[in-house]
Amino acid sequence: MTKVLTYLLVIVIAVTTPIEFRRIETVQAHQNDALQSIMCFAEKRIGESHQIPAKQRRQAVRFYAQALAAAHLTPCPYVP
Repeated sequence: MTKVLTYLLVIVIAVTTPIEFRRIETVQAHQNDALQSIMCFAEKRIGESHQIPAKQRRQAVRFYAQALAAAHLTPCPYVP
């Protein structure tokens, strides 16, 4: 009886583990998309703002570009 339960447990773990990893990957992908969207929106707004001095705009745009690169996300299409 114990062997049967052990085999059953191994089978359940073997089947559910890949499913759970896929769910985690999907959540992470959605989080990455949201992060990139927010960062690109902020980069564009700051880059186009004339209320912020040019030097600070460049620093902010560089910060957003570096943050996206550090997160291994594609850069924003906005070019100042």
